[in-house]
Amino acid sequence: MQKLKEALDAGSLPRTVDLTDDERVAARELFLITAKATVYVANVDEAGLKESNEWVAAVEKRAAEEHGQVVRICGALESEIALLEPAERDEFLAEMGLKEPGLNRLIHSAYLCWDLITYFTAGVQEVRAWTIKRGTKAPELLV
Repeated sequence: MQKLKEALDAGSLPRTVDLTDDERVAARELFLITAKATVYVANVDEAGLKESNEWVAAVEKRAAEEHGQVVRICGALESEIALLEPAERDEFLAEMGLKEPGLNRLIHSAYLCWDLITYFTAGVQEVRAWTIKRGTKAPELLV
């Protein structure tokens, strides 16, 4: 806890502190929101999806310092994609040189950053998808 206290007193974020496994377990009980990994979303123009600029570089530098991730999204392009039919959407993405919409990249990045997976259950009446922490055992889900 001393490492965290020193970091907080210095104005640093808990997520930037190098902790041992035992210290990490103890720190989790504090429920510090600033200990969670961060995903930054950079709203860029179409060119910014492939090339960096000074603003994106600054966000990427900050994210690297905090052990976070950056997802570049072109809001204008995303609104166009949302209006397209599924078949047209795939063609449009291919023309733009993209594999998937920015929202999908954001979801993948968030799952990776927070070490999450999707757990599916199926029964006679319904099929459900649950977002859970990677490594969670099935008996723990029943609690």
